[in-house]
Amino acid sequence: MSLPREMDPGLGLRPVGDVAFTGLWILLAWLVPLVLTGLSDVVGVVIGATVLAAALTTFFLSLLRLHHQMVKAKAEELELARGLYTEAYEPVRASPTLETLEQQRNLLAAADALEKRAKAIHDWPIDEGTLARVLTIATSVIAITLGRLILDPFGL
Repeated sequence: MSLPREMDPGLGLRPVGDVAFTGLWILLAWLVPLVLTGLSDVVGVVIGATVLAAALTTFFLSLLRLHHQMVKAKAEELELARGLYTEAYEPVRASPTLETLEQQRNLLAAADALEKRAKAIHDWPIDEGTLARVLTIATSVIAITLGRLILDPFGL
C-alpha cells in the first residue's frame, strides 16, 4: 500500500525509479563480468566504457523529466509554506507583542509543518541508497578497467 501524496517524499514515483534501476542493474550485471574477464585491450575497454556511459546516460535521462517534476513540486510546496509564514508574521510585525505572536501560533505551526514536509520531498524518483549503489558500481567498473589497462603492459 502506498502512502498518500502528503506523506510520500517520493511523490509516488519511486516504483518508476525502481524499474529504471532494475534495467540498469541487469545491464551492469552483464557488463561488469565482461569488463573483469574479457576486456584486456584498449579497444575492448573503449567499447566497455562506451556501453557503461550509454547505460548511465540512459538511466539518468529516463528519470530527468520526473526529476524536474519533483523539483517543481518541492518548490511549489516551499512557496506555499513561505506564503503562510508571511501571512502569519504580518500581524506580528504590525504589533510585535507576545499576545500577537500567541494568536499566530497555529498558523506558524502549520507553516512550519508544511515547510518540513516540502523539504522532505526527494529530488529524484530513486532513493539515495540506490543512487549510491549506481555510482559505486560505475566507478568500480571504471577503476578496475583503468587498473587493468595500466597493469596489463607490466604483465601483472
